[in-house]
Amino acid sequence: MIHIRQAIPDDAAGISEMHVETWRTAYKGIMPDDVLANMSYEKRELMWRKILAAGSDETVLVAEDPQNRIIGFASGGRERGGLPVFKGELYGIYILAEWQRQGIGRRLVHELATRLIARGFNSMFLWALEKNTACRFYERLGGKKSASRIVKFGSADLVEIAYGWNNLHALAESTAEKQNPV
Repeated sequence: MIHIRQAIPDDAAGISEMHVETWRTAYKGIMPDDVLANMSYEKRELMWRKILAAGSDETVLVAEDPQNRIIGFASGGRERGGLPVFKGELYGIYILAEWQRQGIGRRLVHELATRLIARGFNSMFLWALEKNTACRFYERLGGKKSASRIVKFGSADLVEIAYGWNNLHALAESTAEKQNPV
């Protein structure tokens, strides 16, 4: 059984390891190889320790396998200056490749949407690389293309697409109805 819970500071190492691994898998052939090769577990762990420290405004959820290994995470909170028409933002959602397409992403989105609603947010968006296969997942969840921008990763200029949900309550309801209790 997969367990979804609020992340704690002790999760920083586990989140950083799977964060680096999922980037290297999801973005291979999309991002420059040197960007992916130069990702550091240590730097990511420092980043996650700061995010998970007491007083952080970011909501971070982890998905654990039956052996309590972190296999996925989602983070979000207040819109960070990209699209002020949306009040909340899904900063990132990543699941190890071998655990994808089992309903874990849907469960993470449901839980994050529910927590953002409790914090007073009524809408949410996320930025995704245009060539990322996860874009189909966001579209299946009802995300609407709302904007695009060019971002630089190493030597590459890549297109990011914003997917938005104007009604977080509807997203929370739709993801609750279709959850796959793996």
